Amino acid sequence: MENKRCLDASVIIPVYNQAESLQITLNFFKFQSYDSKKYEIIVVDDGSTDGLRDKIREDKWPQLPCSISYIYSENKGRAVARNKGAAIARGKRLIFCDADRFPDRDYIKNYIVSSSELNKIAIVGSPWDYFGHIKYLLGNHCGNISIIRKYSRLPLYYLKVKNLYDAKGSTNSGIAWATFLVGNSCVKAEDFETIGGFDEDFNTWGFEHFEFALRLQKIGVKFRNCPEISSFHIPHARGEGHYKSAITNSIQLFKAKHPNCNLDSLRGFLFGEMSLQDFELHFCGTQTTYLGESESIYYNVV
Repeated sequence: MENKRCLDASVIIPVYNQAESLQITLNFFKFQSYDSKKYEIIVVDDGSTDGLRDKIREDKWPQLPCSISYIYSENKGRAVARNKGAAIARGKRLIFCDADRFPDRDYIKNYIVSSSELNKIAIVGSPWDYFGHIKYLLGNHCGNISIIRKYSRLPLYYLKVKNLYDAKGSTNSGIAWATFLVGNSCVKAEDFETIGGFDEDFNTWGFEHFEFALRLQKIGVKFRNCPEISSFHIPHARGEGHYKSAITNSIQLFKAKHPNCNLDSLRGFLFGEMSLQDFELHFCGTQTTYLGESESIYYNVV
C-alpha cells in the first residue's frame, strides 16, 4: 500500500483480560516525550471476557495525544494478536509492548534513536518488574518513573542473558535470539514482513518470541540491548508449575519448527542443567570471546 509506512513507529499492545493493567499502561503513554504525530498505538484485544470491549466503547480510557486503534478478535493467542496489529500498522518500526508493561517517558524516543543505527536491527529494552502498590500507578504520580524504579527490579533471566552483549549493547552471539523478550522490543516493519511475522501455531504462553527472533537472526538482523529503554511489568499470579510445563510444551513445538537446531540446549539452560556458555556452544558450535572468558553463568526458571 502506497505511503502505508507514514509514521516513525507503531506500538502494538496485545491484551487478554487485563483491563486494569491496560488502562495503567495507556495512561503512561500520555507522558511520552516523542512527537505524538509521529507514532500510533494499536491495541489488539485477544477475545477478552472481562468487559474490556464495553469499556473501550464507553470511552473510559485515558485521552492520548497520539492516534490509537482498537481491534477485537477471537482468542487465538498473542502471536495472532501481534500479527493483526502489525497488519494495520503505519509505522516504519513495530514496538511491541505488553498490556501489563507500562513505559517510561522516553520509551518511544529511545527506540527511534536506537533503531536508526542499522537497517536490519532488533532492539531489546530493560524489562523491569514492578513490585509497588497498583493504586500508586493510578494516582497523580504515575509519571514519576524515578520513584517507580525504586520499587522495581530487573528479572534474573534478563540479567543472565544480558551477558551476551558487550558494553555497547552489541552482540555477535549465535543465540542473541534468546534475549528477545518481546514485551519490550522493537523491530523494523520491513524485517517483520520479510519473515512473515510471528508463527501463529504458538497459541498459548510460550516461545513465539524466541522462534520469531531466531528467524530474524537467520536473515541477518542484528540485535541490540538498550538498557535505557525501560518498561515496567505489573505482577500477576501464575499457577504452580506453570512455567515448567509451558516451557516443555513450547520447546517441543519450537523443535518441530527448527529440527536442525539444537533447542534442547535452550531447555538445558532454562532448567539450570547447563551454563549460558554451554548453551551458546551447543547451539552454535562456537562461543563469543567475551562470554567464554567469564565465569560460568547459570539460570533456573523453577
